[in-house]
Amino acid sequence: MSDRGEESPDAERASILKSCLVATFCAIDEHRAEILDTTERSLGLAQETLKEETDNLHAELRAAKAEMAELDDARQRMAAELASIRDRVVELEAGRINNRALAQGDVSMHFDDILQVEVLTVGPGDKRVRMTGLPGGMQASVLA
Repeated sequence: MSDRGEESPDAERASILKSCLVATFCAIDEHRAEILDTTERSLGLAQETLKEETDNLHAELRAAKAEMAELDDARQRMAAELASIRDRVVELEAGRINNRALAQGDVSMHFDDILQVEVLTVGPGDKRVRMTGLPGGMQASVLA
């Protein structure tokens, strides 16, 4: 019944199905290759962007470290200057409070109209004096 030139309906369906599967596979393979190319390009761009951002962050970090070092140096200089000023203020305040006469040689003082004198020995060679004058006032002469 079948002629050699004619195919059976099952064989024809199988041939059509095979053609469809081959065409579908080829289309999927082409599409997959396009997707892979696009993905690789996108990943390459993302890697370049990440590298640029990382380099920028490293540069900012180096700049921040340099600025921190400069600020630390300035802080240390200011602390040293502040300590020097503090020492000088302490010296001036001690001189003002103790009324010490700083001079070469002997210093003699003469006081008149004194009501009361208190002498306090702080240490060897260091005596502090507190004087209270009479109601009319107290006179002092310093000879160096």
